[in-house]
Amino acid sequence: MNPFIISIDGVAASGKGTLSERLAQHHNFDFLDTGKMYRKLGYHVIENKIDFNDVESILKIVNTIDFSDLSQSLHTDDISHTASQISKHPDVRESLNIFQKTFPIGRVGCVIDGRDIGTVIFPDADIKFFITADVEIRADRRFKQLQKIGKDVSFDSVLRDLKERDYRDIHRQVAPTVAADDAIVLNTSNLNADSTFELAKRLTEKAVSEYFSSKAVNL
Repeated sequence: MNPFIISIDGVAASGKGTLSERLAQHHNFDFLDTGKMYRKLGYHVIENKIDFNDVESILKIVNTIDFSDLSQSLHTDDISHTASQISKHPDVRESLNIFQKTFPIGRVGCVIDGRDIGTVIFPDADIKFFITADVEIRADRRFKQLQKIGKDVSFDSVLRDLKERDYRDIHRQVAPTVAADDAIVLNTSNLNADSTFELAKRLTEKAVSEYFSSKAVNL
């Protein structure tokens, strides 16, 4: 039986990570945060003092990294910046795409979170979401998150970083961050995490139930 795949793409700090985890838990599906893969690679790029434009050296360390363990928290500014820079390279993306495309094998269902899941990795996903929000609101959320963990940052710097990140992600030549034609676009500007989850849950429950009911009948 093919796994049921929910793809969740969107811009940075839109709340897609939180939503993805909660949907996966609700449906008892496996969860993959592909952004963590890029941050983990970014961490190793920094640790090995590799220039983020040195694609050959980056590719050499890809196969040495265990992407099945993404539990480490890697939300520093340097890592996020490096992850965004290395994700522009087609060969780097393709090397990580291999793991992403094989992740659902042998699983009942998956929720996969990223920037190009519904457009490149799983264009035939059963349900696709694209999460967005006004950049000022996203910056305010990220600023408050950073303040809570003791980061000394200004709102203006967070806003500037997000705008730069958006531009890089949306305008890169390979796998830009865009909504798939058949994606459900959720603007979370006026929604909190609970409201976003409840909306997405309502939009997925019937499809998931019908999918597995039909498979049971066919068996």
